[in-house]
Amino acid sequence: ITLFEDALRLDSRYALAHAGLGEAYWWKYRNTKDSQWVEPALDACQDAAAMDPQLAAAHVCLGTVHAGTGQYEQARQEFQRALELEPTSDEACRGLADAYKQLGRLTDAEATYQRAIKLLPGYWANYNWLGSFYFDTSRYADAARMFERVVQLAPGNHRGYSNLGATYYLMEKWADAERAYRKSLALHESPDGYSNLGVLYFFRGEYREAARAFEKAVALTPKNYVSWGKLADAYRWAPGETDKAPRAYQKAIALARNELQIDPKSAATLAALALDEAKTSQGPDAIRHIEKAVSLEPNNPMYTYFAATIQHLVGDQRRALKLLKDSVQGGYPVREIRADPEWRGLRNDPAFQKIVGPP
Repeated sequence: ITLFEDALRLDSRYALAHAGLGEAYWWKYRNTKDSQWVEPALDACQDAAAMDPQLAAAHVCLGTVHAGTGQYEQARQEFQRALELEPTSDEACRGLADAYKQLGRLTDAEATYQRAIKLLPGYWANYNWLGSFYFDTSRYADAARMFERVVQLAPGNHRGYSNLGATYYLMEKWADAERAYRKSLALHESPDGYSNLGVLYFFRGEYREAARAFEKAVALTPKNYVSWGKLADAYRWAPGETDKAPRAYQKAIALARNELQIDPKSAATLAALALDEAKTSQGPDAIRHIEKAVSLEPNNPMYTYFAATIQHLVGDQRRALKLLKDSVQGGYPVREIRADPEWRGLRNDPAFQKIVGPP
């Protein structure tokens, strides 16, 4: 940000610097969750496009902000225009692919991610984006293959190991997941690394250890609603720490609602918010938000599992078990369901055991 601002002080009509500044502002928002950076990001991108409509980077900048604020069709148009101006831009390809994904055009998305890889086959980020696409569409073996390629190309990149660990986790390869998480944290102490490790502890029933890991994640990104929600879960089940949970849940809920002001179509935010609301006796809001999340990504088994958990928490066991069965059929890991303390009261229920097997 400082360097781009310095460049613009020297030449206020330098369109490429405006585009770079817009993306820098946007990533500042993404990393801090501080919404004050969103409007300056959009303004800088618009300035770049106004000064030089033929500049591909200006359209990539606009597409990035539009995608991050739920305006997926506008994002698609901007990334498409960037590719028309610069057909060799793997960055525009990645953005276009992500817009296709958000619009539900999954075949187009996959093909466009693959096009980005062909344009720059030695760049780890292209494999990372395709891996994330496979992860989000429950193609875990394909995702693992992509993330393994990431760490081959960039062995010092902590994100690759963190993503690889998350994929191994959902493949129920928990020992491999833990090794990948610890490798990620050894390279860089990131909030995602601590959060992923905390999830592993949580589903091993090590709730105090999970809480410590989530506390480190929250300390690194205090405006991250996901980390706060997971920390609340750990407090709720950790002996002697239950009284800390309500405040953590309320913090997670407030942050998620703020995030929805920026991107009201984020299924991930809606689903996490719904789960936290259900755990704080806000049943009607929880059901409304999870139904919207599932409608946005109907093939995501994680959101179906969240919906099952929410119905269980509000007392509709028939609906809960149907959704639970749907999530398992969609690929959600049975091992995690068995380990989730939310289902303790149903572990000996024959209908529950028919879905996930005996305890």
